[in-house]
Amino acid sequence: MPNGMAFRISGVALASAGLLASVGCTTPSVKPDGLYVTAMGGAPVTSNETPYSDALDCLANYAAARHILPPRVAVGRISDQTGKLEDNGGRAVTQGAALMAMSAAGKAGVSLVERYETDISRLEYKLADNRLISDAPLQTAGPEGERPYRPVMPGAISGAQYFITGGITELNGNIRSGSAEMSVNGQSTTRNPSTGQTGYYVLNVAIDIRMINVRTLDVVKTITYQKQIVGRQIGAGLYLLFGNSVVNLNGTQGGEEPVQLAVRSLIERAMIEMVGTLYGIDGPSVCLNPANDPFRDSRKPNRSQGQTHYPANYDTPVLPSPSQPAPIRDPDRRLTWPSRNAQSPPPSPHAYDRP
Repeated sequence: MPNGMAFRISGVALASAGLLASVGCTTPSVKPDGLYVTAMGGAPVTSNETPYSDALDCLANYAAARHILPPRVAVGRISDQTGKLEDNGGRAVTQGAALMAMSAAGKAGVSLVERYETDISRLEYKLADNRLISDAPLQTAGPEGERPYRPVMPGAISGAQYFITGGITELNGNIRSGSAEMSVNGQSTTRNPSTGQTGYYVLNVAIDIRMINVRTLDVVKTITYQKQIVGRQIGAGLYLLFGNSVVNLNGTQGGEEPVQLAVRSLIERAMIEMVGTLYGIDGPSVCLNPANDPFRDSRKPNRSQGQTHYPANYDTPVLPSPSQPAPIRDPDRRLTWPSRNAQSPPPSPHAYDRP
């Protein structure tokens, strides 16, 4: 090997060894603020949105513009029914789908009542029933520390009129994949061959959820949706030959759509349908742009058209009229559905996908 080539290779080796030594042997010292190091990152907290979040906001604005008081809804279990595990033993799919559904219903303006976590409420009720809970400040305590106790009033807890439950039912891995690889090692590149590769794979996740009338246990709405998820990887390599030594330079770039974000998107899309049913309208027609909604594909039948809708607190099925929504008959609030021609115009549709 020429002396110059040997000197360059030995220089690289010495620099690498010095770098490893400096990283492995240096112990950070405590700074005046009590920290060893400053944490990496700095991205601010942002709203957790999906392509359907704008449509949920649209439904909330639709109800507010017409002074609609939505029915009270509870969210039950939306559990992982796939049984899929990661290699490390953890669950492959989120266990918080019910929480996602609560957030989606809140975005759409639904009146939520808590039925998911009631341990604290039960303890509070038990203590109040035993006259051990007080809402008065400590300054009002008597000589023995007694304070006015919280009364237990009949009918103090709001009842649910509908509840939502279901599960994540499918997680199909690698329903299709592909890869390509290229190697360049011709006459002009004999000493420095290069390679390149690219690949992709597709999996999908599906949910099945339903909305049920609390009093009659009638299933008002059933929905099953699936979403495909794509992953990609691109790599390139270059082999540099110095005599009998080889320097291998590789670079890869890849990524996968978040599976849990796909589940949130599925739930928010389903909530558009369900909240529209509660409001007595076709939610996607009002708040999704038909040109960009895959469910409006002209090659497939639109199952929403001609389907019965159940307006809030109204147990008799009705067919919505194109010009006038069906009236809401609520014995508790005596509400009637206003005309579409009211002074407040309906919100403009939102696109399915953001630019």
